[in-house]
Amino acid sequence: MEQWNQAYFFEMTSIIIIQIILIIFLLINIIRRKQAEKEALKAKNDLQESYQELEATHDQLIAGEQELHRQFIELQQNREELRISQERYLLIIEGSYDGIWDWDCNKKTIFFSNRGQEMLGFNPKERLFTYEEIVNKIYPEDQPRMKEALKRHLEEKTLYFELEQRMEIQEGKYQWFNIRGKAILNKKGRPQRLAGSITNIHEHKEADALIEKMAYYDILTGLPNRTFFSIQLKKELEAREEKGDILSLFFIDVDNFKSINDILGHRFGDVVLQQIGQVLQTFTKKDHCFRLGGDEFVLILPHFQSEDEIHQLAKDILDVFIEPLCLKQRDLFMSVSIGIAVSPYDGTNAETLLKNADIAMYHAKQTGKNTYKRYDEQLHQQIMENIKMENDLRKAIEQEEFELYYQPQMDVQLGKGCSVEALIRWNHPTQGLISPGEFIGLAEETGLIIPIGRWVFQQACKQMKQWKQKSLGIQYIAINLSPIQFQDPQLITMIEETLQHYQIQPSDIELEITETIAMKNINYTMKVLQKLEGMGFHISLDDFGTGYSSMNYLSKLPITTVKIDRSFMTANIKEDERQQSIVRAVITLAHANDLLVVAEGVETKEQLDFLQKESCDKVQGYFYSPPLPLQKIENFIKKYPFTN
Repeated sequence: MEQWNQAYFFEMTSIIIIQIILIIFLLINIIRRKQAEKEALKAKNDLQESYQELEATHDQLIAGEQELHRQFIELQQNREELRISQERYLLIIEGSYDGIWDWDCNKKTIFFSNRGQEMLGFNPKERLFTYEEIVNKIYPEDQPRMKEALKRHLEEKTLYFELEQRMEIQEGKYQWFNIRGKAILNKKGRPQRLAGSITNIHEHKEADALIEKMAYYDILTGLPNRTFFSIQLKKELEAREEKGDILSLFFIDVDNFKSINDILGHRFGDVVLQQIGQVLQTFTKKDHCFRLGGDEFVLILPHFQSEDEIHQLAKDILDVFIEPLCLKQRDLFMSVSIGIAVSPYDGTNAETLLKNADIAMYHAKQTGKNTYKRYDEQLHQQIMENIKMENDLRKAIEQEEFELYYQPQMDVQLGKGCSVEALIRWNHPTQGLISPGEFIGLAEETGLIIPIGRWVFQQACKQMKQWKQKSLGIQYIAINLSPIQFQDPQLITMIEETLQHYQIQPSDIELEITETIAMKNINYTMKVLQKLEGMGFHISLDDFGTGYSSMNYLSKLPITTVKIDRSFMTANIKEDERQQSIVRAVITLAHANDLLVVAEGVETKEQLDFLQKESCDKVQGYFYSPPLPLQKIENFIKKYPFTN
């Protein structure tokens, strides 16, 4: 039993051990299987990750292929655009009106397009040039400006390199060009390239020069004009003030220039002005001799140190005109009058200095012409008096302060009165009676002679109407027409309206004109005189023999009477055979042309006897009567009855 128990224990122990071993083996298998499953799962996950990575890589490859394809297409497009751009660039370079240039600063060569080479006259086979070759093309005076502009641009002081300069297009021939460019700098600020354009602006420059010349230069003489003068004088006065020097202004007017125009014509007068301008500009530096207009010239002389130098130059200018000017194969003697003003003594600004030089010149004219005068305060005072008289004259017109005096004209053969000449007087409220010699010149200068002349004509017509109503036997009233009045386009209209208003006839009036009027513009004069003659006026040529008229004009001008100037009526005419011959010739010539003759300034019996002997028609002068106011002339008419 014990043995069975042992056997049983042993058997059961063996079974347990086997079961334990089986369990252990089973556990090991389970563990291994779990580990295998875990490894399989890991492998599966790894495989899945690898697949995902492979899939991502595949996607990247596809995207990369697409990007490469896109880049390839873009590259193809860029190549095409580059080709088009290159073609366009070539078209621009070769087809542009401007020249194109490109300066390679490293290679030190400058490329020029065909157009640029053509502009500058380069050899067309060459396309690259050195800096020196281009600089040598630039006008020498413009080279410093070009180098300075280039330096400023490379120092980045200007956004662009640009300037206008002259460049040689043929040997010795230059034209204006506009050069424009821009530099490319490296990181260190050093220029790598400089490229731009070149444009021919020569025609524009010439046009600008012509416009400037027209704006600042006198077309006739080529001298700077009044506008340029104002600019230059202001500049010189500013410079004078800084340096403390004196500056002289010479105001020069040609003597008797109107006579040259009247007699020889305006074309000849233009040649005279050109010649005088050439002479005057030799006395000062360039652009300091000016033509202000008409026959007025001005010299700016900024460097004189003494009054003696100023006076000597004025004498030198006058001396030049001692010799005649040779113009159109004829010698013409000319003279000038010079007015001098000196800054700072006579003015420190342009307006004052010019005004004072003009005043001095006017004084030189008054003292006999062909001389010079230095401005002083006395001249200024005289001008101020003229200004005051002008103001008074304007008031006199408004307030009718004038009065007509009448001087009788006597029939030489009958010894009776036949007509009168109306002569104006000014009843000044403070100065009393002023004769026409004191104010008519000023009235002419200011244009006030037009309203004054109108008043004279109207008053004379009014008086003639009253005298006709009184049957005093006066044939007509002689009325003087001034040169300015004769040029008035409203003259004929004014005359017609006045005659109609006072209901008198043109034959009741004689219009007196001077030789100056007759010769001023002969065509215009003839036209107006023919109109007046057609209306029925008597027309008298006053002061005959004192001007420049030709005897031939007596037969051409539509006049009825010639008045011998009082200067021929010398006190001793009975012994003066020369004066007798002149007067006799005038009377004979006038009668040959069916003209009446009136001698002015007759003051003695000897003069009257001579004129009576030579068959002079009428006389007027103090021998019979001075000019008389209205009441006294009517008393005179009663003493010497007038006859028609």
